Amino acid sequence: MDLAIDTTALREGSRKLGLGSSAAAAAGTVAAVAAANGLDVSDPSVRARLLPIALDGHRAVAPEGSGADVAASTLGGFVRVRREGEHLDAARIDWPASLHLALVWTGTPARTSDLVAKVKSLASRDATAYQRAITPLREAAATLLAAIERGDARSAIDAAAAHHDAMQLLGETAGAPIVTPELTKAATIARSIGGSAKPSGAGGGDVAIAFLPSESAIAELGDACRIAGLTLLPLRLGDDGVHVDEPLSS
Repeated sequence: MDLAIDTTALREGSRKLGLGSSAAAAAGTVAAVAAANGLDVSDPSVRARLLPIALDGHRAVAPEGSGADVAASTLGGFVRVRREGEHLDAARIDWPASLHLALVWTGTPARTSDLVAKVKSLASRDATAYQRAITPLREAAATLLAAIERGDARSAIDAAAAHHDAMQLLGETAGAPIVTPELTKAATIARSIGGSAKPSGAGGGDVAIAFLPSESAIAELGDACRIAGLTLLPLRLGDDGVHVDEPLSS
């Protein structure tokens, strides 16, 4: 079969936005081949079978990635991800209607591999310092997930703020620019309107994800970001996973 993958919607000209274009390409490729062979890729059970294949394909080009973006691209919706070594466990979760999300583009692309290498270097040369920095990050992530699962928007916003601070601590300890000045600016703006923001993915630039208490707060965030030289991306989050929009040609 002839197959072309177009991820230009996830870029701004020649610059990547940090929205997981390589993950989307991996998920889309696997789904296209599956659909061409008669599988219904909108079926959750089929998507679950496709995910390990998409993860293997993505690791071939981006071995340092967490795989969370591949899971989101494949399964769709909002996804809880746990990773132990090379094993990734992912499942869709319900999102609280009272917790609103927005993505803020910092204007600077980031390279995940560079940041991960610095953190791994810290772990190998100073295990104590690494554990001291990584523990608050794990605790904030667990608190955030628990708040989302019980529908507690305020606690989720606070946990996301703690996660931002923990990522900053990890970056400072590892000598890695995880939380850039632009990401700090986005977090400060979000906190000023009753929300919070943290780096998305590995940080270092790309986008910040904001957790907000209302729809009106999203508009406030957009206005403040424009003044600060940041860009609120017009995206809908939690959308469908891999699926066929138009019948495949024979």
